[in-house]
Amino acid sequence: MKIISLVLLFSVGAGAMAPLLAADEAFYIAPAGNDAWSGTQPEANATGNDGPLATLDRARQLVRARIAKGLTAPITVNIRGGEYALDSTVVFSPEDSGTKSCPITYQAYRDEQPIFTGAKPLVGWKPCTSEPAGLPEVAKGKLWYCDSPA
Repeated sequence: MKIISLVLLFSVGAGAMAPLLAADEAFYIAPAGNDAWSGTQPEANATGNDGPLATLDRARQLVRARIAKGLTAPITVNIRGGEYALDSTVVFSPEDSGTKSCPITYQAYRDEQPIFTGAKPLVGWKPCTSEPAGLPEVAKGKLWYCDSPA
């Protein structure tokens, strides 16, 4: 009797978790992706003409297009590890929502860590040619500067 109830519990538990393990439709984003690609593959294909998307915004556009056609299956957007530079704040709205039976999920790709940043790299560093007044002796000859991005 105990064996039967254990098997039944396992079956119910596995069935309840199935939607969390695999989505019926998936998109992928990767730092080396391309927004002209389909986004339906986690890596670029052998010919280099299809693979993951490059941006969260493009994935959201594709998800919204699927929502507009009418959802028939859950959608998961898997975000590969790496750094993603954002030019503006990402804002999700009601038009990005799924339904109870067809949820929309944005998640990190398994065992990877995506990082979204609005930081801009500072490049073109040059040594200062004139030192500011009152500069401590220990800092003289050690100052550098660069132009900050807009």
